[in-house]
Amino acid sequence: MVSKQAYLVSDPKDIGDPAGVILPGVGDFGACMDALDERGFKSVVLDLIAAKTPLLGVCVGMQMLFEFSEESGGHAGLGLLPGKVTKLRGARRLPQMQWNTLDLPKDSGGLYVGIAERPWVYFVHSYAITSSEFATATCDYGENFVASVQSGNVFGTQYHPEKSSKAGLSIIANFVSIAEGRAFETDTGN
Repeated sequence: MVSKQAYLVSDPKDIGDPAGVILPGVGDFGACMDALDERGFKSVVLDLIAAKTPLLGVCVGMQMLFEFSEESGGHAGLGLLPGKVTKLRGARRLPQMQWNTLDLPKDSGGLYVGIAERPWVYFVHSYAITSSEFATATCDYGENFVASVQSGNVFGTQYHPEKSSKAGLSIIANFVSIAEGRAFETDTGN
């Protein structure tokens, strides 16, 4: 049975059959990937993606969806999306630790259903994806970078929706709706 109750999982055996999964990430990319692997979550995450369970990566959790990051001296990611995470080069000050606006395409859907044009969200990061065919929002902080992605049942936000006031709560509510319906606007094989 698919669980509709939110719960924190510290042991991969306790994951059950969730309606959706949030992959958080705080700190160093390499340490996050190592912890995911050492604790046995890497294979669980990949199995959930293969089973079409919606996954939302937040901050470093989004970065881990990609193939590689130059942070930590270079480290492989989950490889769910093509691309390399790089240090923000045009930024005035790192990390970007502030509110900033998102640039959304006119036909925004998925996480952005019902979200106002150019919503304010909260960022804390020094590394980002600078371009992706799966970008659903971008942002500028001395250079343009990808603020969110979607590929099939895989979603990611470079910003922290849980710290982003009403817009963030609406984005989380949209992910919950997607997870409850397990419906995807696009399916690119994930």
